Amino acid sequence: EFIPKLGSDLGEQQRLLFRWGELATPGGGKLTFTTDPAAKSADYKNNTGSSTTHYLVVDSIDARAGVETTGTWRFGPFNVPDGATHRTTIADWPTGSQLRSELDLNGDGVFESSTIVTGHACASEDTDENGLPDACEGVSLYLPMLIQ
Repeated sequence: EFIPKLGSDLGEQQRLLFRWGELATPGGGKLTFTTDPAAKSADYKNNTGSSTTHYLVVDSIDARAGVETTGTWRFGPFNVPDGATHRTTIADWPTGSQLRSELDLNGDGVFESSTIVTGHACASEDTDENGLPDACEGVSLYLPMLIQ
């Protein structure tokens, strides 16, 4: 099992981590994951030959004096068609409980849809060491937020 993870050092005592969970893909395709620390965003490009579904776990930490905000949030699931790019951007830094979810359907750089998604708080402990927080796992715990 592979859990894609992208982390960013945003500055003094500020960190951001994106983790894609339950991302099942057909063999022989190509996936691309990138992050833009300045924008506090991550992109997932699906070139697998078919649609994929995943959820996203986001850890946000801002431990600067006077701020001290941390959180782990689960978003999704998201459905990404073949050839599309899914961009997620933190909409309420430093809390991290809301994402702007955007979808570029044909990879031309123009995002055809954009919506604000509120996450579900979950504890960050990973006792089974599979790369995802235990409290963030389990599809049945959350209502779907499918992007089309």
